[in-house]
Amino acid sequence: AKVYGVNITKLHLSVAKQRNIRNAYPVRADYTYLPFPNGSVDHVLLLQTLCHAPNQAKVLLEADRALKPGGSIAIVDSMLTKSRRSLSEQERKQVHIIDTGYVLDVTSHPDLVAILEKLGYIVESEDYTKQVLPSLRYAAAGSGKGVSESEYDSAHRNASIATRDLNEQGLMRFIMVRATRPETHDTAGHKSLLKTFRSAIPNLNERVKIGKGLEHFPRIPYDDLPDNPIH
Repeated sequence: AKVYGVNITKLHLSVAKQRNIRNAYPVRADYTYLPFPNGSVDHVLLLQTLCHAPNQAKVLLEADRALKPGGSIAIVDSMLTKSRRSLSEQERKQVHIIDTGYVLDVTSHPDLVAILEKLGYIVESEDYTKQVLPSLRYAAAGSGKGVSESEYDSAHRNASIATRDLNEQGLMRFIMVRATRPETHDTAGHKSLLKTFRSAIPNLNERVKIGKGLEHFPRIPYDDLPDNPIH
């Protein structure tokens, strides 16, 4: 089996290439435009990355396009335990600290499950907060090995603290969502799902400039991928 690691950052890809892992191939691409044909991938892993997407629904739809019938998607991250639409004003302010600190859009577990089920997926979730909380507390303390207090800008530090606090309070949990794609499903209406996550934050593009123009990132033809591609 081959494993393709998709990243848009040259530095990360360079590190991955240096590790020279057998059957693992780093690919520079935007995960809203994957360089793989329809129905060509067995599994997709989104490990603490969906929250950085300018449009989470678009990432899921692209993963769905590339997956083989019966394939699976695993999404792992700290997620809200409530839909964004049901957050109180105070909760929105807390989440906004994280949104503007080091992610684009904190994933909502109920919203994520809803979109996957609407696509026909069989969805299971596991909570790993207990195992991850020590790391969240360590990061929030700003005292990691070799990391001085001055190297944390205030926004990032506040976001780390808010992530720890909301996980301790239960408004966020560190969850792995596993979704199995049906053998056949109706893809009609996929476009309507693109607004699912963004509707709660209509000013996303004004608030966060990063990600602008990513839709035009060049796709890499699948047939042209070299044995160990770095682009």
